[in-house]
Amino acid sequence: MTLMMLHLNHRQGEGLGSSRNGIADPIMAGNVKKDHLGVGAHQPGEVTPDDDIYEQYKKRMMLGYRFRPNPLV
Repeated sequence: MTLMMLHLNHRQGEGLGSSRNGIADPIMAGNVKKDHLGVGAHQPGEVTPDDDIYEQYKKRMMLGYRFRPNPLV
């Protein structure tokens, strides 16, 4: 529990709000920090079964291009 919550006379296990009947547990987000993306975001190059053959090819080429050796080094 944070210092601010203690300063506001909040006790662990109690609900939030003036009548203390609000939520008592913290809200849990889904996949947070999944490859430095936001909540609910997905990689743009993920190949899904819904993609047609051309889309799958484009996405695979995009991923392959990212990991190619750098000729300028």
